Amino acid sequence: MKNNSKRILVLAACLMVITIACEVSFFPTSTGEEELTSADIAMTSQVQLQTSVAQTVEALGPIGEPDDSDGSDSAEDITSIDGTPTQTPLPCNKPNFQSETIPDDSEFEPGENFTKTWTVRNDGTCAWTTDYRLVFTSGDQMNGPSAKAFSNTINPGENVTLSVGLTAPASDGTYTGTWVIEANDGERFGNYWTTIVVGDAEEESGTNFKVTSVDFSSSEQMKVGFCPHMFNLQAEITVNEKGTVKYHWIVSNGYESGIETLTFDSAGTKTAILNKNFSCSGTSTCSYVIELYVDSPNNQKFGTWVIAIHCL
Repeated sequence: MKNNSKRILVLAACLMVITIACEVSFFPTSTGEEELTSADIAMTSQVQLQTSVAQTVEALGPIGEPDDSDGSDSAEDITSIDGTPTQTPLPCNKPNFQSETIPDDSEFEPGENFTKTWTVRNDGTCAWTTDYRLVFTSGDQMNGPSAKAFSNTINPGENVTLSVGLTAPASDGTYTGTWVIEANDGERFGNYWTTIVVGDAEEESGTNFKVTSVDFSSSEQMKVGFCPHMFNLQAEITVNEKGTVKYHWIVSNGYESGIETLTFDSAGTKTAILNKNFSCSGTSTCSYVIELYVDSPNNQKFGTWVIAIHCL
């Protein structure tokens, strides 16, 4: 009898365990249980993607060493979420600066005429037709053209020499004029300038003036979500004495900003800011390298800042 009672108790316990196991499922069904919603799945995927992109940024990292290269760009390597190296597609319009005449800070007499030229290679995928033109954008125009159409088509891989006839202003001082290339659809790219000194160069103040360091920072180095993403990029520019700094931003996709200025009343630090949208082609992960070029007084590229994004 005792043995039979034990068997009954064991059987009852087994039935209870089976019943509880049936009611408490590891995989909720549609009956009496809530299924994972698409929002839950998307949130989980976004967290996984964000973690992966963060690892990409950490691996690339910001690099703060000055770079004295000629500023030419090539297709940048990027990293996908599975770690497989891919290559950034070439943009339609990608200029590659080759050479120029009239070095910056060349001296001219008031009213003297001169011709400035820039030689640029077409490293994009689109031909630069006669509908493309060189357009003045900022600074001192020095009697140069507001716009000048290309005289012939420049196919990918070919060079074009851009030239403008200019006249030195009548008053002593330092003058800078900037031109860009404008495509037939209105897209503007490239950044071509000339800086001259009129009159007695010894009278120009700040002969020892220079940028001593550039430190990059940003509130975010990577973003995940629907593209494009707006990034607020900052560079802390430090100088050794009173003077004016002229600089522009360079992005690895071929973008160059116009020349901007910061005026210092004494040695110290001021912030240069770039607010720009970035995107990837399709649903993918990609990275961009942002650099700051000090046109005056250093004529030097400073450091790099890497950002990464994933487009959903």
